[in-house]
Amino acid sequence: MLEKFWDGLATKLADRWAAISGPALAFWLVVGGAWATGHGGLARLSARIDSLDNHSVLLQAVILVVGLLAAAGSMLLVERVTKLVVPLLMGSWPRWTGWFRRLLARRFRNRAAALDSEWQLAVDRVYGSSSPADQDERRMVELDRLRRRYPAKLQQVMPTRVGNMLRASESRPYEKYGLEASVVWPRLWTVLPESTKKELSTSWGQIGTSVSVMVWSVLLVPFSLWTPLVLIAAGVGLLFGYLSLPDRVESFGDLLESAFDVHRGDLYVKLRWPLPKQIEDETKLGLALTEFLFRGTTAEPITFVDHGGGDS
Repeated sequence: MLEKFWDGLATKLADRWAAISGPALAFWLVVGGAWATGHGGLARLSARIDSLDNHSVLLQAVILVVGLLAAAGSMLLVERVTKLVVPLLMGSWPRWTGWFRRLLARRFRNRAAALDSEWQLAVDRVYGSSSPADQDERRMVELDRLRRRYPAKLQQVMPTRVGNMLRASESRPYEKYGLEASVVWPRLWTVLPESTKKELSTSWGQIGTSVSVMVWSVLLVPFSLWTPLVLIAAGVGLLFGYLSLPDRVESFGDLLESAFDVHRGDLYVKLRWPLPKQIEDETKLGLALTEFLFRGTTAEPITFVDHGGGDS
């Protein structure tokens, strides 16, 4: 899994602030509204704010600074929590959850195996008939799309839905090119165009935003003691995060896979690695490159090639 790589990727402070300030602002607005509802309504809140005019400018400044620090501190706290929650949602669970993790992973494996079986039956019906039914063709295409959300190898299946979607995207470069994403990706990143890097970073940031919205929503629950209406806001936030996360993970996975599809040759050139001359050579050379980057060795001798555009 590549979450640690993305979490460690340096980003501009302004971009990070913009990404997390929206959910934070909504959180504090809801909290303020809940407090007002439970303590005399908006009139009481307005009176409290107006009473600040009776205090010195210094005290007003101190109150303002404390409020800003509290808001900024909450944003940083939620950002830290979000970074802990993202791997959990992706299926990277602590070792002590092994039995539960295996239970859920088994359910997803059974689901993936069932999809494979149904897809094969649909393929037999479509290609085994001179005039296949439209519903069979549509079902075959739908099943093929659903199968892409699971890793090709069932032993790689994760215990969460979005974890399987991301693992499937990470595993396809290995299936197609012999390139292990966790090994090759940090090197491939260095040769990607800035526009591609920006798209990937933005897409991963959207995943983080969905998760942070869920974290903020959970933090709202204690404030329901002031008014049960807070639970509605928390529910809306959780629903938004839950519904938006799979689509955003799938979009990121497509971009990740596309980066390998389009730019793996650039990495070969930079590393003076032989370029595959035909499809049959892809997996062999990719596996050798993965082993070389991971261990510094190859099973068979590899001759470096000066492509004319690589580093010598």
